[in-house]
Amino acid sequence: PDMFSFNFNGNSGKFILDSSLNPILLTHSGLQIASATDANGNLTFKFTTVDGIQYFFDDDSAMEKTSKRQLDCGHSFPQPVITAWYLSRIIHPNHDTVSFTYSPTGSNYKPGIFQSIFQYNSQYIPPACDGGYTDIPIPSIQNSTCLSWLLTYGGQLTTIHSSGGATV
Repeated sequence: PDMFSFNFNGNSGKFILDSSLNPILLTHSGLQIASATDANGNLTFKFTTVDGIQYFFDDDSAMEKTSKRQLDCGHSFPQPVITAWYLSRIIHPNHDTVSFTYSPTGSNYKPGIFQSIFQYNSQYIPPACDGGYTDIPIPSIQNSTCLSWLLTYGGQLTTIHSSGGATV
């Protein structure tokens, strides 16, 4: 299974998802993790600390999505998949709420270009009856170049708003 890492407000650790998409915490902690699927079919998470503070990673604008395109090699992922979740809100047990707003941002870059050249014989020629060899085949040379692009769409934090009226 994929391993997920988290780090927020002094809480950090790792978890995996079971076959029903339930989080299984791999690090000892008093945290509770719940997963859900939003209206767009995206996986979302809610972490609850031992003191009852809830941290939500559940807003579509607070998710980083990546697609991968490759030319002449490997497997492309043309549809973006979620590769990171950003904190979208915090709810304190006394119902105070802090919300985070993100503006869209993205990048398109080439993480790697590699080339390989290899040589092979295209046919096997058995030895002649006298133990010698007949004509030795000319080796074929193959040249392979692999270009890959990552397109990442995420968010840049623009506003932090509290239910008490403060905005940063």
